[in-house]
Amino acid sequence: KHVAKSYGEHIVYRELNLVLERGDRAAIVGVNGAGKTTLLRMLAGVLAFETGKRVLGHNVTTAYFAQYYIESLNPRNTIIEELRSVAPDEPEQHLRGLLGAFLFSGDDVTKNISVLSGGEKTRVAIARMLTRPANFLLLDEPTNHLDIPSREILTDALDAYKGTICFITHDRTLIREIANKIIEVRDGLIKVFPGNYDDYLRQSEAAAAEISVTETLRDLRQSDRPPSAVKNRQRKALEGHLRNEHYRAMSPVNKRIAEIEQEVASATERIKEIEAMIADPAHYKDSQNVVAVNREYLALRERVAELTAEWDDLTTEAERLKQEY
Repeated sequence: KHVAKSYGEHIVYRELNLVLERGDRAAIVGVNGAGKTTLLRMLAGVLAFETGKRVLGHNVTTAYFAQYYIESLNPRNTIIEELRSVAPDEPEQHLRGLLGAFLFSGDDVTKNISVLSGGEKTRVAIARMLTRPANFLLLDEPTNHLDIPSREILTDALDAYKGTICFITHDRTLIREIANKIIEVRDGLIKVFPGNYDDYLRQSEAAAAEISVTETLRDLRQSDRPPSAVKNRQRKALEGHLRNEHYRAMSPVNKRIAEIEQEVASATERIKEIEAMIADPAHYKDSQNVVAVNREYLALRERVAELTAEWDDLTTEAERLKQEY
């Protein structure tokens, strides 16, 4: 309520008012530097502000996930010890089940945190947060370092979560799957759009079109020359040209994104089949087959990692093109 926040002479918010209600799954969107993370951190209670107040509802408990949350993992712990550190009374079967949902199965849970990759640490950190879930989650770029299968698992976990969520992400698929409210941050102001991400895009595009029409009418009124059919034709021709340019630029990007997602889904399915084979003692009777299967498994894992990196680059490029046009 009535929040003002600045960094030195740079004013981020002057008179910020926002209400989040139980059951909201709010995605904060806006260009880089708009103040999204500042807003999320103030909501989480980890960032002070100059004036105004933050009021939590009755019995609301918060959990804030940011990239530095990963650094709080104890590198000397094993994965399952890390979960047990926040839930000592939980049965091991329950902890293993939760870790299994985040792709840690069998002996994987006994790996030390220190040997994990960035994506694996992110999965452990999210699993630890969900071991004792608060009823209000605040997440800052939770999909960073996650490959596509891990992102799908996170999406499923958040979809099943019963509490309130407020999050920032560049992953538009996650926004589409989870959000039921969009908070747009622009020029130190916020605007709340009820509905999903596609509803937001339609509303924001309609608002932009309305502003464009208003500005055109204003310019025409202020002009000494009357509006002409020629001007209208020129404007429509330019709009059509821009739409065609946008389609030509986006088409190969969208096509490649779809190809990658299909290939990753196929590779992930094969990886699961191989993991099932590896878990079967009968698999080791044929040593040559074991070697061949292990090579295929490693190659598939490497290929998924390569595709995920390309997918990240392409989705970033798609977002850039959208902003440009």
